[in-house]
Amino acid sequence: MGRLYDDFAQARRARVVVIGPVLADDLGIATLSGHRALTIAGISFPIVGVLSDAARHPELLDDFIVPSSTARSIWGDPGVCLLVGMVGIANTTFVSVIERLGEIGLRRAYGARRSHIAAQFLCEATVIGFVGGLVGALLGLGVVVGTAITHHWTAVLPSYVVVAGPVVGAATALVAAVYPALRASRIEPITALRVGAS
Repeated sequence: MGRLYDDFAQARRARVVVIGPVLADDLGIATLSGHRALTIAGISFPIVGVLSDAARHPELLDDFIVPSSTARSIWGDPGVCLLVGMVGIANTTFVSVIERLGEIGLRRAYGARRSHIAAQFLCEATVIGFVGGLVGALLGLGVVVGTAITHHWTAVLPSYVVVAGPVVGAATALVAAVYPALRASRIEPITALRVGAS
């Protein structure tokens, strides 16, 4: 029913949406006459089509699709959020290195190698990223399930979505902490002890 958006809609960043058949049934949409629209995050999107077959992508049965150019223009590029997060983690790790110069010097003086110092900060950042990703995934899951219950919908979430949050969080934090960890590992023991004591 209806049609998929085309290249013209992508180029113009058109605010249109295609919905899955289950979502259409839940909303009581049997026809597209009457200028039906779906409100997403407070923005009205005219419904231009309903998927007739979602066998290849069952997750789209009760979901919706908007042009990617439209999504980026309204909500921003998700990659930018990831980069901002990486910068934040890198800054936090740098601050941690500066505040723990005495500890670094003491560990080096007791025989810890540069690789041990780097591994310590990398592990700490990875754990923080994993926990942050896990919390974010659980919050997102809670919002989806809560919204579905409120509207008497059936919440359908692929398992990989829940797993992806902690994994991406850990990987992002690991990459972001590489440079600060290497800087920490290159600090000489006497310098670290002198600065940490002052």
